[in-house]
Amino acid sequence: MSADDVSLFVFGTLRDAVLRRAVIGRDVEAQPAVLKHARVALVPEGHLPLLVEAQDAEAEGLLLTGLGPKDVARLDYYEAIYHYWLDRVQVETVDGQQVATQTYRAPEGIYEVADQDWSLRDWQDDLGDVIRAAALEIMRMQTRYTPPEVADRMGVIRTRAQARVNAQTRARPSDLRSGFTEDDVEVIKQDIVYSNFFAFEEISLKHPRFAGGMSDVIDRGVLMAADAVTVLPYDPKRDRVLLIEQFRTPMFLRGDPKPWALEAIAGRLDPGETPERTARREAFEEAGVEIGALHVVGEYYSNTGSNSEYVYSFVAECDLPDDIAGVGGLQTEHEDIRSLILPYAALEEAIRTGEINTGPLLTAALWLRVERDRLRAEITPSNG
Repeated sequence: MSADDVSLFVFGTLRDAVLRRAVIGRDVEAQPAVLKHARVALVPEGHLPLLVEAQDAEAEGLLLTGLGPKDVARLDYYEAIYHYWLDRVQVETVDGQQVATQTYRAPEGIYEVADQDWSLRDWQDDLGDVIRAAALEIMRMQTRYTPPEVADRMGVIRTRAQARVNAQTRARPSDLRSGFTEDDVEVIKQDIVYSNFFAFEEISLKHPRFAGGMSDVIDRGVLMAADAVTVLPYDPKRDRVLLIEQFRTPMFLRGDPKPWALEAIAGRLDPGETPERTARREAFEEAGVEIGALHVVGEYYSNTGSNSEYVYSFVAECDLPDDIAGVGGLQTEHEDIRSLILPYAALEEAIRTGEINTGPLLTAALWLRVERDRLRAEITPSNG
């Protein structure tokens, strides 16, 4: 270890080796250690670990050694997002050595803590995958955004992280495609050039060609989005659907003279949510309706040539009386959403005329065209 190298005691999420590698950018030496007269308390909002004084306790952690200036700069950046700053402490290693070092901790009073201790295992089970994926994006933002700016974007960063987790854990069959995988792609350069509600990434890469060999270097820009859910409420007894209408900025920027779109209810998957739970939440937030049985229409990329959005589409059985339509949406998300009830015949007519021109709604409506008779035949006194 050189004279410039430093050590660090970590007691929370950085005890996770995968997250630690994402933040620091490499593996570093780590050995078990404890900080006496302290415990790691749980901050329920965000499932954060907070170091607090406790006379008869000791906080378990790891002593990281051999950290260079670049490592510390990356750690400073990441920890500042959560308002954690370096503080001097003395820890004890497993062989009884007393080591003067530093740790990241939040100022007193900034977070409300629970009576229970923070658990690394619980954090790994509940949020670990998402936080690890989010850290990879965050650390690529180091030269473009300050920690407070990243903190302001944390919600959407985590929704994109959830999408990356879904891509790994909800993989689709590959019986017809070639045997190529992500490991066959050679990344030359990758950068996040914009991050807000969406992110925009630029990448230079090579990939294997079907005829053999590798492609030339390809430069691409991709709009990075969260996974999304769409749900078309259908009342099989009354044979009617609920659509929503709202202003859409991309339509306006394209020059559409009427940039208000007829759509199915839609929304992003929040971290930890299933598509089914998102469908029910969004139906209530956007249209004030409680939906019943969910029927899977399909899962698909909305546009593989330009963006990463992956869509889970449903048709939902729902009670749609005459007076259920109205105006909804969350003001915190600047939503202004009008809902309208259409007889099924009017839905078909809107498809024929082209007034319905949004892909997820068309997809769900065409599924309903095929399955409508079955859904109506299955009406019982209990569900109809």
